[in-house]
Amino acid sequence: RGAAGILEQIERTGRELAQEYPFRAVGFGFGGPINGPAGIVTTSHQIHGWDNFPLSSWCSKALGVPTHLGNDCDMAALAEARFGAGRGKGSVFYVTVGTGVGGGLVLDGQLFGSNRPAIAEIGHLRPGLDAVDAHQTIESIASGRGIEATIRDLLGQRSPGDAAADQLLNLCQNDPRRLSGKLTAEAAQAGNALATAAMDRACQALGWGIAQVITLLAIEVVIVGGGVSLAGENLFFAPLRLAVERYVFPPLRNSYQIVPAQLGEDVVVHGAVAMAALAHASATR
Repeated sequence: RGAAGILEQIERTGRELAQEYPFRAVGFGFGGPINGPAGIVTTSHQIHGWDNFPLSSWCSKALGVPTHLGNDCDMAALAEARFGAGRGKGSVFYVTVGTGVGGGLVLDGQLFGSNRPAIAEIGHLRPGLDAVDAHQTIESIASGRGIEATIRDLLGQRSPGDAAADQLLNLCQNDPRRLSGKLTAEAAQAGNALATAAMDRACQALGWGIAQVITLLAIEVVIVGGGVSLAGENLFFAPLRLAVERYVFPPLRNSYQIVPAQLGEDVVVHGAVAMAALAHASATR
C-alpha cells in the first residue's frame, strides 16, 4: 500500500512504544532524496506515495515529539563514525556499495553538509573527461547493477569455446539477465575469469573515486558497507585498496585506512537515533 501503509505502521508502533518508553525525539533515515532542514521527503525510487511528503511535521503531530529527517546513507555514516569502524577518528567517509553507491561524510563526530541538496555522492562522480552523460558514473560500474551490466557486456563479446563464458551461461541457464552481482561474485570466488574481470573493474572504478575523496579531504578512515562489499577481503577489499593507492595523491599514501563497516543491517537505525539525540541535546541547551 505504499507510503500510506508505512505511515500507519509508524503511527501505530510509535504510540505502542511511547507507552513503554517515554522518548523525547524521533529520527528517520530515509532511503531516498530528502530536504532535511525542511523535514520533507523529496521522493522514493522504490515505493510510491512519498513525493514531497512532510514526514517530520506529520510524525511530530502523530507522536507529539520533535522529529528529524536524514538520508539513510548519511545516517549510516554517522553511526559508523560514532559507534562503529570510525569511532575515535576525526574524519570519516562512509561508502555503501549495493544496488547503488552512496556516501556520507562525518567530521569530528558531526555530519557534514546535511543542509545541502546533496553531499558526498561518490557514486555520481564521473570517471574521466569523456563521461559527459549523467549516467556514466562510478555507480554505473561499481554497484551491484553495474557489475551485472559489465558481466553481460563481457558475455556479449565472448569468443566461441570460451570456457569461462560457457560456465557463466550454465550458471544462469543461458539467460544472462539472471546473472546478479551476487552470482557474479560467487563465480569470481570460484575462479571464473570473466566474473573476476567484472569485479576488478568495479573495484578499479570505486577505488578511483575513493582516491579523489582522500586527495581532496585527507580522510583518515574510509568505511565501506553494502551488499557488494560482502564479497570479502580477497575479492573486494584487497583490489579496492590497491586501486586507491594507485590513484591517490602520493603524499597521502599510508595516511588512511579502508575498512569494512561494523554495524550491519541496523546501521541506519543507529544513525537516526544518534541524529535525533544530537538535535534534541542542541535544542535543550
